[in-house]
Amino acid sequence: MKKKIFVRAPVLSQSGYGEQSRFALRALRSREDIFDIYVQPIPWGQTGWVWEDSEFRRWLDAKIAETQIAINQKTLQPEISLQITIPNEFQKLAPLNYGYTAG
Repeated sequence: MKKKIFVRAPVLSQSGYGEQSRFALRALRSREDIFDIYVQPIPWGQTGWVWEDSEFRRWLDAKIAETQIAINQKTLQPEISLQITIPNEFQKLAPLNYGYTAG
């Protein structure tokens, strides 16, 4: 059975944390056989968002939309959270919570 993982990160930001977030998502995506991935983008300072039309961006947009629907319907109950941000923004979002930071 797949594990639900909720990724809360600046996935659309044109920043170092944004690239770090996309790197993590590409790694998770390579194992969609074991992970059911949910994505919630967060802002990162005053940085712009990636705009390119690519297969990865279309996949990411679909995951963001799927996540927002699950949040609105209160059906998202992830087993794991991966939060890519600064440590003082980490939250308890799932039974297993991982913080991924540059610090």
